[in-house]
Amino acid sequence: MHKRLIFTLIISLIYFTAFAVPRIPSYPTVFAADVEEEQPEEEQEEQEEQEEENTPIGADEEQPISKDDTESGKNTGNSKEESDISSGDVLTLTANEDNVIKNVTKGMYGVNSDWGGLLGPLMLDNYGESLNVNPNFVEIFGGHMPFFRMAGTSSGSFLWKNTLGSMDDRVSMTIAGWRGDRTEWFGIVEWIKCTYAAQPDAEFTVVVNMHKDSYENIADLVEFLTGDGSINYNGGKNWAQLRKQLGIEKPVKVAVWSLGNELEWGSNIIERNWTVENYIAGCRKAIAAIKSVDPDATIAANTTTSAWARPNGWLTNWIRPLLTAIGDDIDLLD
Repeated sequence: MHKRLIFTLIISLIYFTAFAVPRIPSYPTVFAADVEEEQPEEEQEEQEEQEEENTPIGADEEQPISKDDTESGKNTGNSKEESDISSGDVLTLTANEDNVIKNVTKGMYGVNSDWGGLLGPLMLDNYGESLNVNPNFVEIFGGHMPFFRMAGTSSGSFLWKNTLGSMDDRVSMTIAGWRGDRTEWFGIVEWIKCTYAAQPDAEFTVVVNMHKDSYENIADLVEFLTGDGSINYNGGKNWAQLRKQLGIEKPVKVAVWSLGNELEWGSNIIERNWTVENYIAGCRKAIAAIKSVDPDATIAANTTTSAWARPNGWLTNWIRPLLTAIGDDIDLLD
């Protein structure tokens, strides 16, 4: 009972932050040098008197308005009276529901997480003890997960086949340096099951592991998630039939297949640092693997990590070569 109460409080905070808290507007930076120090009242009065003495005669008299000024839309001198809105005024905003400016799809309100993050374990009931769906997660997120993208740097280390079956059947791996080598409770099947429990018609973005997994395993993943079991694409194990045996009867709706995540970025945890040439070559192999199972798959390639923070050369050194080489073979950039 206490565990579920604590979980409810944590997940409520996450949900409230993601969906309910209004975004803080951005204001221009004000530096100390731009802020005038407040003058004593006596000095202000002396300054005002001095300004009045220095004001030319007739400067504050109303000037005649020419025809040219009127036609050009220049200020007529009445703008202050017409435009000022005091704090006591009431502003009425009317929405015309018949005038549709843009239709926004439900996918705009999806969720993004990563295999080594917090959300995955919270989706399971008693993480570390059970592979069942957490009912508190379903209660809170029910109807609010139309689109789910599982990415993060851990997607470059997550081996989906290592997470199939019971915990005894699973193989340990290191998906993040700080986690160490461990058998993962939250795997590919748990991700799909928990999401469907909260949103039965959910769609997914699947980030394929181009860093540590094989391209054959990428093709098997496409079959595992989207196949109906009638075709055995690789001639070996029928991965779609295995998915059904593990409790996911219908093919999974994969909206986008994303080709890796932040592969050009390296750290002391994830050593990658792919060049754009290596990434292009890897994309070609991954696209071929995905299309061999699903010819109509929607595929996204990566832009550079935090491109806005690294303006020098990200367009010419990454995006342009990427689009030149495989622009006709992808549908999106993410």
